[in-house]
Amino acid sequence: MNAELMRLISNIIRTGVIFDVNPQTWEVRVRSGGLETGWLRWSTARAGAFSVWVPPATGEQVAFVCIGGNPETAIIIGSLWSDDIPAPGSTLKEIIMTAPDGAVFRYDADAGALEVKGIKTASIQADTRITLDT
Repeated sequence: MNAELMRLISNIIRTGVIFDVNPQTWEVRVRSGGLETGWLRWSTARAGAFSVWVPPATGEQVAFVCIGGNPETAIIIGSLWSDDIPAPGSTLKEIIMTAPDGAVFRYDADAGALEVKGIKTASIQADTRITLDT
């Protein structure tokens, strides 16, 4: 196999760390080994009728694919836990979201418990009705 073909194959899937984020264009720059990428689009859980906005952060470890092995065509395909940014939970029956200001949103399916803490304000708006049952 020639060197160029090996280079392209080696570049198909890479990991790296985000060092710059542009939230207006939904792009990041990543360091991976000796490579500093150009601006790459990040993926999202949903981008249709239902849409999810969770922008990546500098220092976040990511995986990216390079179409044809060319880093100039790369897109971010997901984030990875790291020693610098470990997972906020460790059980299979909970969902946890943390925010940069320390807010935590947690649902524990084993306990049937929803916990929201560390927020400053909360607002619920409804056109017709709000019902709270205990």
